Amino acid sequence: LWQKIIQFKYLKNDSICTVKHRQTDSPIWADLLKIRDIYVQGRKFIIGDGKKILFWRDRWLYDQPLAQLFPDLFKMSQQQDIALAAFKLNPQSLTFSRWLVDVWKSQWYEILADTANISLKYDNDVVYWKFGAKEHFTVKFVYNAHS
Repeated sequence: LWQKIIQFKYLKNDSICTVKHRQTDSPIWADLLKIRDIYVQGRKFIIGDGKKILFWRDRWLYDQPLAQLFPDLFKMSQQQDIALAAFKLNPQSLTFSRWLVDVWKSQWYEILADTANISLKYDNDVVYWKFGAKEHFTVKFVYNAHS
């Protein structure tokens, strides 16, 4: 229930990675947005239908998000918030603002080869927290890690 309320009230069609702070946000939500980067760093996915996973921003293919591993490609990408499902449906829908020279082209082909091995399923994507005993995000973990 809590997840549905957050989705409806604050996220709408955004991801936690892309949602912006608004003046009308509650103080608690504003504080949660302040630790968003910590949450995102510890978040991992079990790939289902790929609709909740952001191709560039989420950690799903490697141990780090593609945006961190390939920052030049990410900056040139014209679809920085494309979902994995949309990419898998049509990889040509992800375009770049300039031609990819040899190094960038090599990196892009590496990503394409590795994503070709990923199969989407009918189940929803599952988000879990890689730190902690029960794989659930806790404020206590963040507090202890940064105090």
